Amino acid sequence: MWQTEGRIVIAAPLPGVEPDGILVELSGDRVILQGEERGPRQHGLGLVIAEWTIGPYYREIQLSCPVAAELANATYGNGVLVLNLPKLGAGARPSQTRFRLQVHQASSMPRITPVRDPCRGERIGHTGRDARPATPDELKRTREGQLRRST
Repeated sequence: MWQTEGRIVIAAPLPGVEPDGILVELSGDRVILQGEERGPRQHGLGLVIAEWTIGPYYREIQLSCPVAAELANATYGNGVLVLNLPKLGAGARPSQTRFRLQVHQASSMPRITPVRDPCRGERIGHTGRDARPATPDELKRTREGQLRRST
C-alpha cells in the first residue's frame, strides 16, 4: 500500500482468483477484500509444494484517511488486485454505507495510450486506460453525459 497527495493505492496479490469472485467493500477509512483462491487441491491432485494458500481470502485494511468510495477504481490482472482510492478533501465526511465495487479485469491486449497519472485506471506494462472517473469533476461530467444520452 502506498499513497500520493490525492490518493491511496493498494496492490493485493490474489493468485488463482477469478475476477467475478472478488469482493471489495469500502466504508469510510476501511477496505475489506474477499475472494476464494483456487488451486490444485480442488482437483484432487497431490500437492508437493505450495507457493500460496488455497481457500477463502479475507483482508481488512485500516486506511490513514477517509476515501471517496464513489470514485474508487479496482482492476485485476496477472493475479494482482489494484485499488486506486481518491482521498476525501479536508472537512468532507465519509459515507458510512458499504460499497461493492465492480472489478475490471486487465485486458490481454494493451491499448497504446498516454498515461497521465501512474495511479489511475488499468495498468498493463507501460500503457494504461482510465477505468473509472478519478476526480469529482470527471464523475460529474460522466454523469451529465449519461443523462444526455438517455434522453
